Amino acid sequence: MPNRTDQDWEWFGANDPYFSVVTQDRFHADQMTSASLAQFWQTGVEYMETVFATVRKQVRPDFSPRHSLDFGCGVGRLLFPLAELSEQATGVDVSAAMLAEARKQAQTRSLDNVTLVQTGDCATLPSNTYDFVHSFIVFQHMSQARGEANLTALLHRLRPNGVGALHFTYEKRRRGAVSRWNARIRQSGPGRLAFRGADQPTMLMTEYDLNALFRILHEQGITQVHTEATDHGTPGVTLFFVKPQ
Repeated sequence: MPNRTDQDWEWFGANDPYFSVVTQDRFHADQMTSASLAQFWQTGVEYMETVFATVRKQVRPDFSPRHSLDFGCGVGRLLFPLAELSEQATGVDVSAAMLAEARKQAQTRSLDNVTLVQTGDCATLPSNTYDFVHSFIVFQHMSQARGEANLTALLHRLRPNGVGALHFTYEKRRRGAVSRWNARIRQSGPGRLAFRGADQPTMLMTEYDLNALFRILHEQGITQVHTEATDHGTPGVTLFFVKPQ
């Protein structure tokens, strides 16, 4: 269901898409250079290589996905290297502006195995379809209730013996560019900062209850989960798992 967060991300996608994906000042629209743009894309390649290495070492040695899903794909930073490693790759994002930029970049790269879908609700996607479901620094920008619903939906979209690699934040400690962006505004409620103006939103940052996430996984029969700690200014964890047959 559309909500204020969806509107926020449409603004980010239209006005500052690359910074909104990786919140480092060098990726702001008014500071981007050809060198920093190349660095932006390279971070995605390096990250996805690390994810695949972790999956093959920790949860499924023969991992070689046919159809992969990147939830919250933005402009395609992680989707495009994922497409290179999969037969097909689907990118999902709530922002039409983000997807427009991703579509343009996919065409530039001649990637004909990429599908882009605009939605913030994974329950709209076809069930039992994907060999790999992935998301990184995305769930943090939606409410816990919506995040838990999307986690449950993603698990139903994953094929048996398919692999998940999903990232969640669990503490609201913030630092870095998002903090500098958001700190200019008074706190307006738990986990939510007020608009600076009618056209300038701030980023929602959510603290997840990890107990609730593990309960959802266990309800789907997933009892073995490899965890990797993350810290991009807000502490988090990536959960790696295989859906049982």
